[in-house]
Amino acid sequence: MKGERAGKRGAYFSTQKDAVAGARFIVRKSASGQIVVHGKTGRIHASEVHGLPKIQKPPVKSSLGSKNIEKAVSELAQQRLASA
Repeated sequence: MKGERAGKRGAYFSTQKDAVAGARFIVRKSASGQIVVHGKTGRIHASEVHGLPKIQKPPVKSSLGSKNIEKAVSELAQQRLASA
């Protein structure tokens, strides 16, 4: 668990559940804050906001798919090159 302020020490917990409980305690004590739970790969698994507007959103996969986006961008680039 890491704090945002420079100079603050982090805390180490044996389980993710204990770390989230510790973070919730600190956020409630300070009246506002954000808890973001990251997995081993760095992806955001969960986030909670207390007393603040939401800052980070969990990543969402596009419903269009990368192949369709790549195809649309390629077609647009070809059209613009043809008209130039």
